[in-house]
Amino acid sequence: MILALFFAVTPFPQAVAQTGTSTSSQNRGTTIGLIGLGVIGLGVVGLSLLNPASQAVSNVGAALSFGGRITSIYPACQNGGIWVLVVQPPPKQPSVIAVIWTPATKTYLAGPPRNIGQQLLGRFDVPYQCVISYTPYSALPGMRMTMVGTSPAI
Repeated sequence: MILALFFAVTPFPQAVAQTGTSTSSQNRGTTIGLIGLGVIGLGVVGLSLLNPASQAVSNVGAALSFGGRITSIYPACQNGGIWVLVVQPPPKQPSVIAVIWTPATKTYLAGPPRNIGQQLLGRFDVPYQCVISYTPYSALPGMRMTMVGTSPAI
């Protein structure tokens, strides 16, 4: 952010010393253009800081928890993942969440999810895709699991 502000108020030396003599209109145009670029840069940085998804990714350990019973599973993702549909029980409002186990997921207890009816408890962080086919491209969306514990296979 400080770097964007620096470029917003500092003209480029090549633009000022093009011919050895510079007019004030050349300097003014360069400065206005650079201020515009700096404002755009500050806007992008500001929006990225306000976005909750980028904040969740940038903060170490910032993940949301989930838990429940597996109702659907697709274990043959081309990118090495396992797509799982989980129903979360009460006391939370019953809801369904699609999560994806990846080889990088820290896995506890009985290994990665394998069967319908298994119980899962874990954390997820960012949107991810389970690639079904590369040509034509098709994928199942879900949230990436960062850690998960599973019940023994049923």
